[in-house]
Amino acid sequence: MLTARPALLTEPGSPAEPSVIMVGTFPPPIHGMSWINESVRRDLLADGHDVRVINVAAKSLDRGLVSRLTKMARSFAGWGRLSALRTPHSGLLLYLAMSGGIGQLYDGLFLLIGRAKKLRTVVHHHSYAYLDNDNLLTRAVMNVAGRHAVHVVLSRQMAARLTERYGVSEVRVVSNASFQHQVSWRSRKDCRAIGFLGNICAAKGIQEFIDVARSCLANGIVSHVEVAGPCQEQEWQSRLDDLAKSETGFHYHGPVYGDTKERFFDAIDVLVFPTKYANEAEPLVVLEALNRGIPVVAWDRGAVGELIMDRAGRVVPKEQPFVDRAIQYITELARSPAVFQEACRAAAASFAGRRSEARQGWLRIKSEMFQF
Repeated sequence: MLTARPALLTEPGSPAEPSVIMVGTFPPPIHGMSWINESVRRDLLADGHDVRVINVAAKSLDRGLVSRLTKMARSFAGWGRLSALRTPHSGLLLYLAMSGGIGQLYDGLFLLIGRAKKLRTVVHHHSYAYLDNDNLLTRAVMNVAGRHAVHVVLSRQMAARLTERYGVSEVRVVSNASFQHQVSWRSRKDCRAIGFLGNICAAKGIQEFIDVARSCLANGIVSHVEVAGPCQEQEWQSRLDDLAKSETGFHYHGPVYGDTKERFFDAIDVLVFPTKYANEAEPLVVLEALNRGIPVVAWDRGAVGELIMDRAGRVVPKEQPFVDRAIQYITELARSPAVFQEACRAAAASFAGRRSEARQGWLRIKSEMFQF
């Protein structure tokens, strides 16, 4: 679990000349983007780099006014720190994790300051929102970053979209699997349980999951349902608590980390991921499930379709009804242990192949960009 507080750029007693400045969201709170940023930071520290952080994370997953003001205040402070930084050597590198929405306004100013200081720049993309649709703000930020900036994306399709829409040329592909340790997956004999893990809100598809879960339980397709994750809205907390009381076999665990998360994965046989989140790119939870030999049924968002391949699960096209297709797939696995076991093997193999390729890609980027 990543809980250590990263060093700030202006932390007392720190050297005046870091080799890498990272701008982005860092835990807490923990979500996909902050987890990856912290993983990158730790990886670079392990390689001996002097990494400093400008953390622009809000205090919580809540998207209310307080969280937005926190992000704004941290960005203002970060601009000042970056502007005041002495840059006497040309090797200094600015590593920015780009926001998916209006936060790109803040990103653009960080990049503008970095460009004025002639810093080498890496932009890490974690969102599909501006790849699915042309975005004038994104176009402006890409222009500010400049043609020499290196752009890191999560999949080949992301690379193609970024190049096609915004004309960037220096693009490198590194899956989030690069920062996950491969685990020993256990063999599952039959499909008896489905699960949902994530930040619980409408955009992540919790209602669709509930519909799938209640149907599967009512028809005896599975014997139990496991739900885990923090609720962003009180209404979902109350709804899940009520379902856990009224529906036999329905269990809600709240947020899970470390060993508790491992027990969650041990308890499920299929991960159901009906996300509608506009920024969805390469969700960590899908990789975590595949890593443990757990098939995934998901709506086709972001790079999800590039993860669930070779019988490792089922990708439901955006235009098709998720609930019906998910129930159909889960029923197929529940009725045929042989098909289910093949899906489990394919899931583990899919993750292993993606991680191997991603590690090679990340090593190439470090060799190219982080040699000082």
